[in-house]
Amino acid sequence: VVIDVGAGASFNVVDFVAAADHKLLVLTPQLPSLHNAYALLKACVHRVVQRLALDDIQQRLIDSALGHESKARTIAQLLAVLQPLDAGLADRIAATLARFGVGIIANQVETGADGAALARMSPLIQDHLATPAPVIATLRRLPALSGGLRAGTGTLAGSDDTGSLFRKLALRLLHTDLSVLRGAERTATQSTLPLWIEREVAVIER
Repeated sequence: VVIDVGAGASFNVVDFVAAADHKLLVLTPQLPSLHNAYALLKACVHRVVQRLALDDIQQRLIDSALGHESKARTIAQLLAVLQPLDAGLADRIAATLARFGVGIIANQVETGADGAALARMSPLIQDHLATPAPVIATLRRLPALSGGLRAGTGTLAGSDDTGSLFRKLALRLLHTDLSVLRGAERTATQSTLPLWIEREVAVIER
């Protein structure tokens, strides 16, 4: 199932992205695109981190560790605060974010500077959100592509470089071992639901 979420970071958008096995961020080199994509991913990461608490005590630990200063803590700083207080919780957060499934699609790239600007997002996301986010596809700005989209023609179905790129991207996603992204607990039950939703359903059923 492929879901093209809307713009912004509303609860619906954040929950859809957070629940997905693959999280593809389509970025252009423009600053608003970079800023908005990072803000959305940060909201998703914080949402998942807060949902990994198993009880009220762990929830308070996470809320306290995230801090209420004018400059919020990074996830690395959060883990450093949590580790001596609840090593199990810190390890669970680190393991979840290490296999968060984020990939960057570099779109409308014209110059080497454009590509470099988008490539810099990967280490920034790793440093601040503690999750890998490699650039997995780069799409050059092509007049034929933009013209085809406006005309509603089958640009991507052709045999040009653009169609080949999307086919390679699709195969890369299809060949991913989802058990690695979902983790041992979800894989054991063959469930596609996020763990926090499973727990809430279990509480309701009881």
